[in-house]
Amino acid sequence: TVNPNGFATGSYFEYGTTTAYGSQTATNNAGSGSSGVAVNAGLSGLGAGTSYHYRVVAVNAGGSVNGADQGFTTGVPVPSATTLAASGVTTSGAGLNGTVNPNGFATGSYFEYGTTTAYGSKTTTNNAGSGSSGVAVNAGLSGLGAGTSYHYRVVAVNAGGSVSGADQGFTTGVPAPVATTLAASGVTTSGAVLNGTVNPNGFATGSYFEYGTTTAYGSKTATNGLDAGSVAVSVDANISGLPSGSTTHFRLVASGAGGMAIGADQVFTTIVPMPSSSAEVRMMGDGSMRMTFTGSAGATITVLGSSDPSVPMSGWTVMGVSVETSPGVFEFIDIGAATASMRFYGTRTE
Repeated sequence: TVNPNGFATGSYFEYGTTTAYGSQTATNNAGSGSSGVAVNAGLSGLGAGTSYHYRVVAVNAGGSVNGADQGFTTGVPVPSATTLAASGVTTSGAGLNGTVNPNGFATGSYFEYGTTTAYGSKTTTNNAGSGSSGVAVNAGLSGLGAGTSYHYRVVAVNAGGSVSGADQGFTTGVPAPVATTLAASGVTTSGAVLNGTVNPNGFATGSYFEYGTTTAYGSKTATNGLDAGSVAVSVDANISGLPSGSTTHFRLVASGAGGMAIGADQVFTTIVPMPSSSAEVRMMGDGSMRMTFTGSAGATITVLGSSDPSVPMSGWTVMGVSVETSPGVFEFIDIGAATASMRFYGTRTE
């Protein structure tokens, strides 16, 4: 305020970063009254976050007078923050990305994240510097739930306040199941039971077996559904209609939202049936016995024998292994001295 004390008076303000001031506003007419009148001036182009001194000066024919020194500090501009797309998303983690412009003042940044836009979690605060252009900021997350959607945003903070980037989202991946092919069981002349284990890794999974005469497979069993467990469970499938004595390759395949898992190749050979005709037993001149079977060409036959009819077959001894003397005809030669009580049983050898 200025009181002209009855004479035409002008007024202006001196201002600067020290009490030496150094700058002044334009002079305005304060009138010639005898009481205080309000005077004011607007300043612009000042430095942000800067302390200034100022005082009012009144001038008339009687001289000039200065008001007491006053001061103010200009505000600090808030930073700007932009949330960018996540990167490196896995089943349990992701990289959060953004840019922050400190707008010339020391600024920190962090990310808020959670399964909703209420977030609820945040990363540690990192220094974004005090520059005047955008800088990249990022943070890595781990320990997240698989197959879960998350929201996140970057937050920048300085003396001027805080600002949040726009919301972004990502969904963690689903782990693939684990498939292990096990040995076949219950092999017969025309089929077998295929076995394996599947770990669904927490998500609904289907499984089936591929099989065929080569590792190109070509056939598959029906698909079975598995619950979303996290431990390995046994799976099996019965296949039939295979040629006797044939070799079959097979493997277990498991498929879920996270992808497909394929077990290792396994192999089994169907049993060759015993010859359908009766064996011919001949006594040889040296007291040994010769037995002849007719059957499938290429078969391998082992003869088990026991001189005591009461001994279970599991206790019989191997008397000899076949020799294919002509296509489909197998002879056991010199399999031991014959006695009236000796009996023989033929079975194929895998």
